[in-house]
Amino acid sequence: MKNYIIFLSCVLSFLCCGKETLTVEVKQIYFVDHKIHLKSNDKPFSGILIEKFKNGSISGEMSIKDGVQFGKWKTFDRNGQEIQRGEVINDDEISKYLGEPTCFLDISFEGNLKTVSLSIYDIKISEENCLKELLFLKENFLLKYKPNYIDIRIFNKGSKLCSKEFGGVSNVMLRNKQLG
Repeated sequence: MKNYIIFLSCVLSFLCCGKETLTVEVKQIYFVDHKIHLKSNDKPFSGILIEKFKNGSISGEMSIKDGVQFGKWKTFDRNGQEIQRGEVINDDEISKYLGEPTCFLDISFEGNLKTVSLSIYDIKISEENCLKELLFLKENFLLKYKPNYIDIRIFNKGSKLCSKEFGGVSNVMLRNKQLG
């Protein structure tokens, strides 16, 4: 009887909580309106997306939810050692400010270097005002993450409208040498 109860609780735990996460390779997906779809069922993908080197080892993995990269990701060298790690998050303040456009905020680490990348798609802004918008986003939303490096890109109708990088690896390395 005791074994039956243990078995039953394991089955119930699996049925309630043990939903398996689907893992697919890049060659199994395609993009529609900035969303990742599975070729096998033409639906937005949720699960883990991996990319491999020619030798078969994993070069990168990322979490996808409803066709959009969201959550943790990692990149690896050919020997399987982690090179970078990061997380795509939702910043409610940025989303509220931007309104309709799709945006992705990625906070990543390579060693001690912290990078914040913001990609904005389909924003209604003129090319003349694009640089002002980049500076406003940096000053009002991105500096709070205390990055060493900031990268902002704005796309409209599939083409890059403008982009700007702030900071740089050489400045961070120089500062670290002076401190150490």
